[in-house]
This record gives sequence, structure tokens and C-alpha cells, in this order.
Amino acid sequence: MTANGWVIRSGPGWPGVLGATFCPESVSFVDYPDQTGNRLLRITSSTDGMSENTYQTQICHQRKYLEGTYAARVRFSDVPVSGVDGDQVVETFYTITPYQLHAGEPGGLAYIAHTGNRWNGLLFHGWEADCAAWWAILSGCPHVDQFNLWFIDGGLAQAEGVREYQEDIDWVFHEAGVLLMPDEVNVKVNELRDTAVESQVTVLSGIQTSPCDL
Repeated sequence: MTANGWVIRSGPGWPGVLGATFCPESVSFVDYPDQTGNRLLRITSSTDGMSENTYQTQICHQRKYLEGTYAARVRFSDVPVSGVDGDQVVETFYTITPYQLHAGEPGGLAYIAHTGNRWNGLLFHGWEADCAAWWAILSGCPHVDQFNLWFIDGGLAQAEGVREYQEDIDWVFHEAGVLLMPDEVNVKVNELRDTAVESQVTVLSGIQTSPCDL
């Protein structure tokens, strides 16, 4: 992943539970049982209700994206794969800039369990859509693409034992300066798969400093 420009976050910091740790070991690749030969990127976060035992996950690409079509096929889930349910967990794919001048809600998708919240009117659970795509017109400063799985500060369930949550990522896609509908994105992704392209980067190099802490 790092060879293709991805950063896997480590250490403490915002967002999420104060005192929690972002853990690089929580990122892995797993076989996709519904498609032979395909693998999923899996991010895993866990907690036992104590901040010092809470491990969150964030991965970011280089800060170089502007207007264009952003798309990803992601599996969000509001139940843990192990342990008692009830934590307020945030699972996301979004694009954001570190500049305060352009701060505010990033564009993207978020699944926020046990809060009743929807972010930007988009809420997907499981593999309900083949892909979710949106057109972004961003204000002149390069953005970072991110996937996250973190817990809301103050939203951990008061329950015993470790709870483990997972978010699976099939693919992520961006085409600069072009408006594509989801069906058109799927065609392009399938063309890449049919020619066995595992990774392809066509957006020019980004800003050297690409923080993964937003």
C-alpha cells in the first residue's frame, strides 16, 4: 500500500476517542469469498470501553485530489464481528483538506452506528450499492482521500469485554475533471479488473506533506 502512496496512521490523536491509539496492524488484506481471485482491504478497530484499550484505524492517500468523480465500493456494518453491540462507531470514506479556510464537512460517505445520524444524506449498510459515486468541486486546495473506522468520544458502550468492528474496501476510484455516474464507474473498474490491473495511479504527484490526521 505504501508503495502506491497510501499512509497508514499510527499513534494517538483526533478524531475519535481521547486517549485511543491508531494502529497500523489493524489493516490487512483478505480473500473475497464472492469473487475468486479478488481480495479486500480490511480495516479493524476494537475497544473494551476504556480509552487506553481502544484501537482505531485510518488510511490516507496523498493530498493531491481536486474536482472530479470520487467512488468506492465499501462494506459498512453497525454490528461488531465479536463482542457486545452498542458502541458509537464511525466508518467512512471521504476527501478532506487540512486548511482551516476550507474546513467544514468533507465530501464523502459515513456510516455512524447507534446515533441515528446521516452524513451528507448518504447512508449505506453492507454491500447495498455496487458503488457510491459523487462529483466534487473543491476549492483550489488539494484534498486527501481517506478511509476511517473510529469511535465517537463518549460513545463507547458500558459493557464488558472487547468489541471488534470491521470495514471492507473492495476498490477506490477517482477520475479528475470528469463527471461519471455509478454505472459508468463500474464499467471502468470492471475494465481494469478484466485486464488484471491491481493498481493504477494517473493523478499527478501531490503535496509532499500529506498528513493523515484529519
